[in-house]
Amino acid sequence: MNMSCSSGPHQGDPACPHPVLGDLRVRQAIELAVDKQALVHGLMADKVKVAGSLLPVGPYTVDLPPSEFNPNKAQQLLDQAGWVVGSDGIRNKGGVRAHLTLINGLGNRLAEETAQVIAGDLQAVGIETESKELPP
Repeated sequence: MNMSCSSGPHQGDPACPHPVLGDLRVRQAIELAVDKQALVHGLMADKVKVAGSLLPVGPYTVDLPPSEFNPNKAQQLLDQAGWVVGSDGIRNKGGVRAHLTLINGLGNRLAEETAQVIAGDLQAVGIETESKELPP
């Protein structure tokens, strides 16, 4: 890692990747670890469908199939990326805990419930989360 990266935040600097999310395999593992269909069914009463793209509607829509839910494959990717499960069930690599912050709007109950479900899915593969609420 670039020595200047440890001196403070360098968001957006490709020379200073995020300590957890900097590896593509970790991002892929997160995608595989979250049961999006369970979110749609349990929290949204099947009123929406799982999107396959960040732009599911509109003129720039890309028709992609939704990602699969496969926590076993997620764990394999995290293992390949060198993230080892610690005695507390949370992964670490080089002294860094697999810890992420989930941010949602203050008072948004659906966002809070969604964050709780995502936190449970990520915990199951060894990624620790904390939730923070920000004013809308």
